[in-house]
Amino acid sequence: GGNLTYTLHFYAAYHKEALREKARAALSMGVALFASEWGTCSFDGDGWLDLEETNKWLEFLEEHNISDANWAVNDKEEACSALLPGASSTGGWGLDKLTDSGRFVRSSLRGSAANISGGSASASEIMAESTLASMAVNLQTALVSSTPGCAGDIENCKASRCCATPGYTCFEKDEFWASCKATCTPGVNPDDPPEVQSPWSCAVLAPVVFEGSSVPANFTAPEGSPVAQHGHLRVDGSRLLDGNGQPVRLRGMSLFWSQWGSKYWTADVVDWLRSDWNISLLRAPMGVESGGYLESHDLEKQRVVTVVDAAIRAGIYVIIDWHDHHAERHTGRAHEFFEEMAQVYGHFPNVLFEIFNEPLKESWHDDIKAYEQEIVDSIRKYSDNVIICGTRQWSQDVDVAAADPLVGGNLTYTLHFYAAYHKEALREKARAALSMGVALF
Repeated sequence: GGNLTYTLHFYAAYHKEALREKARAALSMGVALFASEWGTCSFDGDGWLDLEETNKWLEFLEEHNISDANWAVNDKEEACSALLPGASSTGGWGLDKLTDSGRFVRSSLRGSAANISGGSASASEIMAESTLASMAVNLQTALVSSTPGCAGDIENCKASRCCATPGYTCFEKDEFWASCKATCTPGVNPDDPPEVQSPWSCAVLAPVVFEGSSVPANFTAPEGSPVAQHGHLRVDGSRLLDGNGQPVRLRGMSLFWSQWGSKYWTADVVDWLRSDWNISLLRAPMGVESGGYLESHDLEKQRVVTVVDAAIRAGIYVIIDWHDHHAERHTGRAHEFFEEMAQVYGHFPNVLFEIFNEPLKESWHDDIKAYEQEIVDSIRKYSDNVIICGTRQWSQDVDVAAADPLVGGNLTYTLHFYAAYHKEALREKARAALSMGVALF
């Protein structure tokens, strides 16, 4: 049938990047989505507000032109209600009759209503208006951090590891959540919403100071290791060659997004993967958005350095990956990151640079290629090591990149696949790219 859309519901305190990935997958298959219900809190309509994640959702909806309706015009005493108990049934609600969620959503709608055809108000504008409204009614809980980079009382402080409220400490609940509190008692907190009453570890999260690499500049790969055997890699047409001019195929594992899988970003895990799994390659996907480098650059860089240093000491190859779906929006930050990493690690034969994890539907020539050429040129000021360049459509349109390649040597193009979904059609695209003389990774 025609004129059909499919429903996407989310509640920001619970549904995060994994659901956005499902939505992107659906859009890539050519269907339309409609967010006919969404909330700023948890899926039961209650719990805490997650305005940081709400803004990520609103930006996602705007990016993909997805219409939405917020839950709910109601005065029930729960977090996602827009109205406080007793609000008039005839409208005319002042700010003092709106909940925190209601004030936030009202600000968002008022920002977009005046600009329906030209895009909604920015997340910062929405947050600014919502904060002013909160001040007008003398709220005790801030909707956004008053200290730049630090979390408010109802926000996740996992990334920033600091608190806007004086005297509060960032206490960890689990690997996904931490909150700013005056005190914390390990175990289940009976005041938490029922669906999230799992134990708090109450580990204190303090800001991380980036310490840099501890590997000596003249370090030599251990005898018998993959790097000792193959040395510096280079690209020749569609082939990856080792330091002896022989074709080489590396095999290994990728870690998970650094901001969500950091418990495995350790030297012990690197050593175990080398000794027990016999890997010759490890990928370090440093998260950029969603609590990653953009919000906590020192913490994320330190995680990268921990893994890269361990890989160099183990004598395996390691990919420093800018794990981002919108890298062209963060060109300046990518420049600073890769210039620093290239200066520190660019002379080690172990290190490869992956500069754009998975572009989405941007133009290859105008957006992706333009961004990647800038980053390639930045890295080349300090290193000739192999650079892995992301391709359009979640790094699958390798044939499009091969037909309009970047300028420079020792470049390969990214091919990502998941076997249950990507089959012969993607292998055909890969063959086409290889036939045009580019190398794939």
